[in-house]
Amino acid sequence: MTTQSPSITILADNTAIDPLLSEHGFSCLIEFEGMKPVLFDTGRGVLFHNAAELGKNLSDVSTLVLSHGHYDHTDALTEFYTLNKNAKLICSEHIFTEHYSMKTGKLRTIGLSEENAETVRNLPDGQKVLVKKAASLPAYGITVYESIRQTNDSEKPSALLYSDKDCTVSDIMIDEAVISIETPGGLVLITGCCHCGFMNMCTHIIEETRGKHIHSVIGGFHLAGVSNERMDAAIHFIREHKIDKVYPCHCTGENEMQMLETALPLVVELPRCGTTLNF
Repeated sequence: MTTQSPSITILADNTAIDPLLSEHGFSCLIEFEGMKPVLFDTGRGVLFHNAAELGKNLSDVSTLVLSHGHYDHTDALTEFYTLNKNAKLICSEHIFTEHYSMKTGKLRTIGLSEENAETVRNLPDGQKVLVKKAASLPAYGITVYESIRQTNDSEKPSALLYSDKDCTVSDIMIDEAVISIETPGGLVLITGCCHCGFMNMCTHIIEETRGKHIHSVIGGFHLAGVSNERMDAAIHFIREHKIDKVYPCHCTGENEMQMLETALPLVVELPRCGTTLNF
């Protein structure tokens, strides 16, 4: 597996500065010198405007990786494939899992739209990889992990997310996938929402890579509204495992981002649409 230094640009996130646009969603572009880029998630649609403003050509993307089936990470999927008909798709084998939310007090379906599910189904078998546990892009030093083990008692699934319409089965987000990139400084992890839990995710990948060092973690951490005990545990975990950089985005929560930045001022940086991270 090749070890390279990627450049990662946030194309969709909850915050942006004019002329870029923001949304409740996430997407980022992973670029390697001399190679076609990899797109992680599509967000809901602002990636097209932001990519154009930033001079990024999405029709040149070689591979799209989906973190999970929620709408805020997949709504622009069909439009992306209208623009780029040849990109390979990598996602969990459980990507068609149903997802429901009661966060607004009313039942909402928040998984893949029928249109996007059909787009995935209609891709030729040779153009898509439905991951079972792990899949790799060796030329990029990328491994995609799914079915993240949820072993930490303090990181419970959201009480308002369900996998059935009757809201009787808690959604354990079996379709969640995470990117791990081998770099000279260690592993760079990219997560869409980290529904599985920040510590669970990192622990899973440390175990799967036989103890490799995590250099950076980028993405939504789904910490909004969690207990102080869980925040303290996450901060302790980052210190204990000597994670060099943490870039919270999207669903981490504004207050929780500030808590992370205050506790770990040399480690935590707050990106937004247009931020480019070089490793």
